[in-house]
Amino acid sequence: MLDGVVEIPLSGRPVRSSPLPGRPSAPLLEHFVVGPENRLVEVAVRSLLNDEEDRYSPIVFCGPSGTGKSHLALGLTAAWKTRFPKRPAACVPAVDFARELAATMQTKTVDDFGARYRRLSLLVLDDLEHLVGKAAGQRELTFTLDALEAAGSHVVVTAQRVPGEWTGLMAG
Repeated sequence: MLDGVVEIPLSGRPVRSSPLPGRPSAPLLEHFVVGPENRLVEVAVRSLLNDEEDRYSPIVFCGPSGTGKSHLALGLTAAWKTRFPKRPAACVPAVDFARELAATMQTKTVDDFGARYRRLSLLVLDDLEHLVGKAAGQRELTFTLDALEAAGSHVVVTAQRVPGEWTGLMAG
């Protein structure tokens, strides 16, 4: 265990899910089943959604593909938008973050890109490992995270490995 990182072993096999009949296609937190193995996740999510002063940020959800990280990230973002409609939030796949940055670099609108992400109250970045090998994306993300932290905003990241095992990502 690294300082500040707790691993929650997930037993069983990954579950593939499709939208439930009569339900919106976006996952909802009410579909997240809390059990003893993911109690820490519940505490972090509740802390974030209650906007507690002693909050956790950034929150990093780690686990192999198929364990529900993206489902939880999307549900968390939807719950935030419902609870705090005037406080902007976005859930962005890391690959889209990098692609969007590359496009703005070509059109010389990087300042607009940065401003759009740095005004968020909640940034959820899904599949961080997709920024491996994308130095410009990693640099911009670092600037964005610093700005969000200074503003007291929340950050949630999903990844397949715990931060100490990340390779190819710049150290903060």
